[in-house]
Amino acid sequence: MNNKFLKTNYLILGAGLSGIAAAFFLNDDFLIIEKQDKIGGLCQTNSYNGFLYDFTGHLLHFKNNDIKDFVLNKLLKNNYIEQKRNSFVYLKNKYIPFPYQYNLSYLDNSQITNSILSLLIRPKKKSDSLFDFFLANYGQKISSDFFIPYNYKILNFNLKKLHYSQLYKFIPDYEEEKIIIGAFIRDKFNDIGYNSIFYYPAKNGIIELINSFNINKEKIILNKYPINILLNEKKVELNDGTIINYNKLISTIPLPDLLELLKIKNNLKYSSILNLNILLNEKKIEKIHWLYFPEKKYKFYRIGFYHNIAEYFCPDKNYSSMYVEASLPKKEENKFIKKIIDQLLELQFISSKRNIIKIIPQKIKYAFVLFDFYTIKKIKKIRSELAKNEIYLSGRYGNWEYSSMEENILNAKELIKKIKCV
Repeated sequence: MNNKFLKTNYLILGAGLSGIAAAFFLNDDFLIIEKQDKIGGLCQTNSYNGFLYDFTGHLLHFKNNDIKDFVLNKLLKNNYIEQKRNSFVYLKNKYIPFPYQYNLSYLDNSQITNSILSLLIRPKKKSDSLFDFFLANYGQKISSDFFIPYNYKILNFNLKKLHYSQLYKFIPDYEEEKIIIGAFIRDKFNDIGYNSIFYYPAKNGIIELINSFNINKEKIILNKYPINILLNEKKVELNDGTIINYNKLISTIPLPDLLELLKIKNNLKYSSILNLNILLNEKKIEKIHWLYFPEKKYKFYRIGFYHNIAEYFCPDKNYSSMYVEASLPKKEENKFIKKIIDQLLELQFISSKRNIIKIIPQKIKYAFVLFDFYTIKKIKKIRSELAKNEIYLSGRYGNWEYSSMEENILNAKELIKKIKCV
């Protein structure tokens, strides 16, 4: 056993986007512990025979102008691609532009009529559940055709038991007048939504964002992870026996994992996904960035097309690549993947199995944090109790919130400002 002892003012657990951003804003005495052999976490780009691929789509979109300027100009130094979203909902063999609720004119007349009628007689919100949130905002027909089945496929959890705060900030604002207008006039509101304009590094994939922070790599310890946290002594023990003394601990690792280290029981819930990166020796599906699949018959809920985000994802213009997202199956994974490929062939997103160069599966355990009513009651208390012991949470999984990359950077910046004043 290695009985090495280290000391640092700030100890950061996890070298994903949130951990790297925290270190950047600290610009101080810190150490980062990372379980993997490289930095980036899920904000990672890998390669295979001239292809690049991420952990599903990692696209940048912004609400905060300061963070937008910081990322695009200071970090990426204006080396980025800007795209206007071109995405669709695939429903009943039709491509309906996203946002679905503002493009009802693409439906059959009977579907349009039923959608508008149920919108006008929609029920009042009965509870704070995500299920009732959809019904109260969009009515029975729009909800049952898209919002409810799609979100059930993503979250794999009873929507009646999830709080509406789970997703509401990622759903385009509800406007009844625009929904009605969109039932008669096509493509009038396609620029609505948090990701209507998105950005991506002009080279190397999303890992370019991570590398652009340019922090001191000597302060990152790779291939190590904590096995014990001595709260009262402010010490962390690593898997190789190293002991690290700290003054303040910033955790960006999944909150359930941190609580387990602290021997704190929890009932935090999450959904896991299987992402398939499919590399093809044919050029298929041009211009579309991603598609949503709410229907139960399809095993996947979303497909994105890397080559339409940035051409450099593929060796040249004769190739293409996609990512296919599905809830992680509990068993018979190989059969599940085979069924996905068969459906992609049926939809003609792949011409032939012979055109598949490589299928690269990725399992993401903590894909979506689930805000059931237990979490709503407990999460603030958990954060507060940890902060009393100078353990601070940051990031989508560390702080246990459904957040974007922009929010993770902003939250890291605000957290560092806060704890430096403590």
